[in-house]
Amino acid sequence: MTPISQFFAERPCPRDGGYQFWKRLLCRLEELRTREVIRTTDLDRLITTIEEIGSTPRSADRYLDWLLDEVVPFTVNMRSPRCLAHMTAGVPNFVPALTQILVSLNQNHAKQQASVGFFLLERHALATMHRLVYGFTYDFYELHRFNS
Repeated sequence: MTPISQFFAERPCPRDGGYQFWKRLLCRLEELRTREVIRTTDLDRLITTIEEIGSTPRSADRYLDWLLDEVVPFTVNMRSPRCLAHMTAGVPNFVPALTQILVSLNQNHAKQQASVGFFLLERHALATMHRLVYGFTYDFYELHRFNS
């Protein structure tokens, strides 16, 4: 059995700041975005490979390759226009990029102090949506938009 501490061992930071890793990830995700068919065979093999993944530490690159090659083919492309799932809707194309910014910066919106910039941006967006629905005066939103 592998000690759990090996899974959290520090790895040297790439000289490019991880740019190549993200670039490769985005290319692979773009490939997946266009696929229509999911694999439904070899489920036993998938279960075996999932059980094996926890027994050996691996780099983020190798884990990413494993995830994209072995697990993702068994998932449904919910962004496909052919997907008729009733509880989901496609998100606009810019949302994944915004998500990457938030995740990369490890933003926390539980408290205003954790992310002042995104907190104020969120307040502005909410005020804009509120005005579209309720149509209060401009002065109302100027007074309340950035005040807690």
